[in-house]
Amino acid sequence: MRPLLESTEIVLNCAGPFFRLAVPALLDAIATGTTYVDICDDPEPTAQMLALHETARSAGVCAVIGMGASPGLSNLLAVRAAKQPDTVEDCFTAWPLDVRRPGQTTAPVEETPTVDGRPSAAEST
Repeated sequence: MRPLLESTEIVLNCAGPFFRLAVPALLDAIATGTTYVDICDDPEPTAQMLALHETARSAGVCAVIGMGASPGLSNLLAVRAAKQPDTVEDCFTAWPLDVRRPGQTTAPVEETPTVDGRPSAAEST
């Protein structure tokens, strides 16, 4: 990907699976001095990319990770929703992969856990 990034000002990485592609894409962006934004919501590559903070800073690269649906848009929507009522006790966001959607004829998707048994993408908290 480096040859493509050498003549690019900014890259928006929406390519998954992030556990395979996010860290290499960020490393290529750092190597080429390209501003980097992604929608990664997988915990493992997120931790690895956060560990590259000083490397990106030293290279003068602005890298914004996790600007996707969750975290990202879901967080912003939760904040907006929380401002509406007088009090908020809990706020949950989740990807209901195991729920059959209206009109869906196939079985719901089951989340495949990572090696440590946790979901590989957005988790509700």
